[in-house]
Amino acid sequence: MSTRLKTITSKNEQSFSEGMELYRNTGQSNWMFRVYISEKSVKKYYVRSTKTSDLKKAKQFAISEFAKIQVKQTDNKLIHQITFNQLADKFWEYYDSLSLSDLKKYNTKLKLGLLRDYYGNKTLQEINKQSTDSYMNHRRNQYKKKTGKTLSNKTLHQDFICFRKVITYGMDNGYIEKEIRIVKYSRESKRRGWFNNVEWKSLRKYMNDKIKKSTYDDDKSQWETLYDMCLFLISSGVRVEDCLQLKVIHCTIRTKQNDMLIQVVKGKTEERTSVGMLGCISSFKRMVIRNNLKDNDYLFSDRHSKSRQRDRTTWNRVVMFRNMLIDMKLRVDSQGNKRDMKSLRHSYIMFRLINGVSISDLWSQTGTSTCLLYTSDAADE
Repeated sequence: MSTRLKTITSKNEQSFSEGMELYRNTGQSNWMFRVYISEKSVKKYYVRSTKTSDLKKAKQFAISEFAKIQVKQTDNKLIHQITFNQLADKFWEYYDSLSLSDLKKYNTKLKLGLLRDYYGNKTLQEINKQSTDSYMNHRRNQYKKKTGKTLSNKTLHQDFICFRKVITYGMDNGYIEKEIRIVKYSRESKRRGWFNNVEWKSLRKYMNDKIKKSTYDDDKSQWETLYDMCLFLISSGVRVEDCLQLKVIHCTIRTKQNDMLIQVVKGKTEERTSVGMLGCISSFKRMVIRNNLKDNDYLFSDRHSKSRQRDRTTWNRVVMFRNMLIDMKLRVDSQGNKRDMKSLRHSYIMFRLINGVSISDLWSQTGTSTCLLYTSDAADE
């Protein structure tokens, strides 16, 4: 596409970079934007109203509008020439400004980097079902070459969640006018394993024994924190990543109701308030007293700064819990479902459903999809 400059003859006409022009007709207060398009058989002015009389704002509008019309004329359809990297830059600038957890932003940036490696300077018109099929093969081959293992469907599914976020952002902000059809890749939905009352009691006994038998203060502190974190998760239904973002100030003990209000500020879905049972109160009090925590201190995470990665100690607790399940032969439930620290949240959901809590109330508290709640074992019963 080529553009041309127009000779300026009055104060009501402005021309600047890339051949963009602003003008006002006689008696008109708002600035008009136009740019001359000349490509093959198409030679015309693209004209739009800026809907403002402020010249500075009009120029900003013109620059934004010009980015949207940098197009190629093919079969009378506008196809944007913006590259994936350019769109990814704009998306990340927007996404980084959102009130989301540091871990969520870190994971999204990691996935975005993997997508950049493949799509990079490809224009958006080159992205289609065939290119996404090629990306899947490329991703699997690279992962196999690097680790020697097979890439899981769950990991690939997360790649495409990030990919759709970028494309949706482009369509919502006018960078993409023609819908991009990509493969709808999804992983098989599985029920997450959970712990019944007998299994949970055995887990508590195992951790208490570890605390009593620990000969080093550091080991004892790790097992005490793991015990209180597990008790908090199974008594509140809060996600593991949300739990690591909780600060002391986010938890309020209600003496009359004998429960706790937990303000999930940076949740996976949205901000919400969860209600914790008695177990939350006891674990909360022990953590505050044992570590001398202040209002703005993290409750379970050792991160007291805005780090984008999990600290080593917090990650060790996840590994400790997994190894504990393996040692107790509880890693897999009777139906063959694997269990980990996230299963504590699902155990809370199951206990509440069994006790007659409605699915709508549980959805508002936990932020879990209602379709997952309906397919749980307790709902089936």
